[in-house]
Amino acid sequence: MFREKVLRVVLCVFCACAGLLAQQAPATTPVTRPEISDAYVGAQFGPSFHLLRKYPVITADFDGDATEDLAVVATSKDPLIDQLQFHFKTVDPYDAFFGWSDPKDTLPFVSAEGEARFLLVVHDWRAATPKEKFVLINLPFQKLSLSRFLTKKKKVIQAIELEDRTGLTSDVFWDGKRWKWADKSLKTD
Repeated sequence: MFREKVLRVVLCVFCACAGLLAQQAPATTPVTRPEISDAYVGAQFGPSFHLLRKYPVITADFDGDATEDLAVVATSKDPLIDQLQFHFKTVDPYDAFFGWSDPKDTLPFVSAEGEARFLLVVHDWRAATPKEKFVLINLPFQKLSLSRFLTKKKKVIQAIELEDRTGLTSDVFWDGKRWKWADKSLKTD
């Protein structure tokens, strides 16, 4: 009889606790992308850059330093003009893949995709002073998204996947020293 009473009490306590736990399920916080504005882009890259909102804001650790980096698409009449004043580097990973990487020479090749779009990347973008800033020019894309890339050393790193108007995909990624471009159709195992 005593045993039955103890079991009932334990069962009641168990049910009450289970009911409380069910009611107090942890609230999940939705993952939100940072709100980036023209003001932020202008402060980091100069007043000639304007954010193109039709493209996603991408955040990830591109350089492997355990801090969040940022990639956004912007337009500008001349991405070279404010390099020194705003401390960023203009690079052309697409044409560098084909052996011609000087942005001063390749800037006139502006994307055949239409408007002059540039991928702006800020390493450690939440810091008071970002670690490094880059303007990537001449990348062929209509869509972009976060991706992963397997290096020659079999290391998986964060990358940005680009899809051009024909549906071909490529990756642009930080190799530890510079931004590089790789065509996914050329990968061989």
